[in-house]
Amino acid sequence: MNAKPRKKLEQMVPPGYPVKTELRLWCGGLLLALVWSFGYFGRLAKAIDALYTTLPGNRRVLVPGAVMPGFARVLDGALVPFVLLAFCMLGFALSHYAYHWQGAKSVYLMRRLPDAALWHRLCLTLPLLTVLATLAAAAVLTALYFGLYLLRTPAQCLLPGGLMQQFWGGI
Repeated sequence: MNAKPRKKLEQMVPPGYPVKTELRLWCGGLLLALVWSFGYFGRLAKAIDALYTTLPGNRRVLVPGAVMPGFARVLDGALVPFVLLAFCMLGFALSHYAYHWQGAKSVYLMRRLPDAALWHRLCLTLPLLTVLATLAAAAVLTALYFGLYLLRTPAQCLLPGGLMQQFWGGI
């Protein structure tokens, strides 16, 4: 890690707090959430296969009147780990507050500083930034997965209506 970004990160947490450990945990959680979300590809393939029937000679044809389930139904909890990770990051805010009560008990010093909001900024900035980054990653994945859903689904099998019907249909 470069010295400059590390310096900026250390300014967002209580002095002496092990920021690298927190970031490693967040990155690990983000990676696990991403891997979990890949289950979407299997559900999408299964939903698309259900639109077809196999004729003699291994020829696949669309089932007449087949309709693809809505995107939200196919997604089926693939992004839940991102929400759980965001809630876990809020737990780090509590950890930051608890850190001030341990050891030298710097909480008393923090309360006497001229900038009364500094204590809260040190405890909340990095957890809130990681929550925003986690939810942004989930939003980007949702957009990518929805685009894949629209590309892979035969047009005649899409739900009638606009994009919102495609997205929420069937819930």
